[in-house]
Amino acid sequence: MKDIKETLEFDKVLSFIAEFAISSAGKEKCLNAEIFEYGEKIKKELLLVDEMLKIYNKVDDAADFPLENFSDMKKLFSDSVFVLDSEEILAVAKVLQVSRLINSFFEKYSDLYPNLANMRQFLYLNRDFEKRVEKIFDKSGAIK
Repeated sequence: MKDIKETLEFDKVLSFIAEFAISSAGKEKCLNAEIFEYGEKIKKELLLVDEMLKIYNKVDDAADFPLENFSDMKKLFSDSVFVLDSEEILAVAKVLQVSRLINSFFEKYSDLYPNLANMRQFLYLNRDFEKRVEKIFDKSGAIK
């Protein structure tokens, strides 16, 4: 497999694709992508890409599908003991909001995007946390 990757200059292809990622986590995922050997896996992944392209080309407003609002939370939760400042708490609340909006989108359009809609199960939703943050902080992170 290593010879195939080198022959195809797969690392250069991945680097090119990674430049289009909208988050550091997405970029990392692109750079570490693997070559699929089995037709069924390839077909499944192509269905996901096809559905996402349809969404990307169809959505006019970020309120419909928040493509630009992804944040990398891995940095915040990398240590076993941590304290979040107000900016970080707002970032967590924003990610939860994005998860909720994406979940709602796929709930509404599951018939148009069935493969992506099936992935909703991996989203973490916590509207209660979102509401609490909204009550405590203003958008700048100052306590109300």
